[in-house]
Amino acid sequence: MNHAHIPTLSRRKFLFSSTVITAYMMLSPSAFALNITENRNVSLAKFLTNKPLDQALVDRAFEALIKVDPNFQKKADALCSYIKDQQFQSIETLKKDAHFKKEHQTTARSIIAVFYLGYAGTPIPQAAHDNVRFVTYTEIETFKLTQKYTPIPGYSRWKTNYWANLPTA
Repeated sequence: MNHAHIPTLSRRKFLFSSTVITAYMMLSPSAFALNITENRNVSLAKFLTNKPLDQALVDRAFEALIKVDPNFQKKADALCSYIKDQQFQSIETLKKDAHFKKEHQTTARSIIAVFYLGYAGTPIPQAAHDNVRFVTYTEIETFKLTQKYTPIPGYSRWKTNYWANLPTA
């Protein structure tokens, strides 16, 4: 029997791809020009996501990205310099740039993915170990879109700090 290898699209790959594509589509132009007056990583993350981001969250995200790829900070710095040198005012103008290298695109997608998926790395289904580094769940942009309709996982249904108060008998 000849079984030709048929590529399959797992649910995880589908969710990852659709989230990254949605993130690109939702970005509106010129809301966040790259402003290097604050932390360089925060500025880059805000520029790429077009969202206000907390520095602690950005720090966790970059720490996870660097654990997955030890050269990630150099890649992020190169992308940041490229954006600054070319004076891009929005992610839309960056995306349309003919000289936007694949290496920079990959770096940008990695940064955007962390804030929409809540982790860095590539999950390997059915494997005990992979290189995924968890960053956040409740602060991811995907969760913010469905926050009204999706409960926070765990014993708490629809609210946080459930365990802080004793249940009534």
